[in-house]
Amino acid sequence: MSLPFTIWVIAGLLCGLFAIVAVVRAFRRSKQHVRCRACGHLLSGLSPEQTQCPECGGLFTQYPKVMPGQLYVDIRWAKIAVVVLVIEVVGFLLPGVVLLVYQLWSP
Repeated sequence: MSLPFTIWVIAGLLCGLFAIVAVVRAFRRSKQHVRCRACGHLLSGLSPEQTQCPECGGLFTQYPKVMPGQLYVDIRWAKIAVVVLVIEVVGFLLPGVVLLVYQLWSP
């Protein structure tokens, strides 16, 4: 294998590892505090009569509160995971497969 191809493989593996970390971080379990499902803002100290998040303005009827112990999606990490996965597929896997097939089938 040539050096550029080895660097390509290592970069692809590192990008894939970061994608896995981003996916794992996107799905979180609320530990001790009540959170807003829309933005993840801590809602401790709010009065029970309040009907919307003070951070994002999301209504609790539309986005129910995340209670302690419940699983929720951290939107920021989910977006990062999607972008990194698209970069991984388009930037590393597709050209790598095309290059490998070209090397195997070239006379």
